[in-house]
Amino acid sequence: MAVLEDGDYVYIYGTKSQQYNKYVHVARTPITSPFSTLEFWDGTTWTTDASSSVSIRNDVSQSYSVFKHNGKYYLLSQEGFLGPKVNIYQGNSPIGPFTNKKLLATTPVPTGTWTYNALAHPQFITPQGDLLVCYSINEMNFFDLFQNADHYRPIFFRARGWE
Repeated sequence: MAVLEDGDYVYIYGTKSQQYNKYVHVARTPITSPFSTLEFWDGTTWTTDASSSVSIRNDVSQSYSVFKHNGKYYLLSQEGFLGPKVNIYQGNSPIGPFTNKKLLATTPVPTGTWTYNALAHPQFITPQGDLLVCYSINEMNFFDLFQNADHYRPIFFRARGWE
């Protein structure tokens, strides 16, 4: 779901779905020879045993972002199970722990729609420190899209004070 280049590794973040919750798992591979070795975080150390992988964060949406800025690591996600809240968590390493939950926004949800899959765009952080974030909106009734195309598109906003 997300990829982060940091130091000698590329970190690969995936989502494990279970009823009413989604969990972040992370693997890493050497940046100089991708996929020559794939290691998984088991909660204590890196291992090549994929079945030992443990979650580093729960209550995320299917799509989320992980990025590094000013020496800190961030995980941005819309709350799990299609909630309207966009949260950001801070960590000290690519595996977190991602804590210090901060609410960035609550997406407006017009009647008959739902919002989902917030993502960060850290490459567009402004000189003032504003973070560009997007999320998607969709109609619950497919045929209503023909009445209002604005209900099936990405929506962007800038978050201030997210660090």
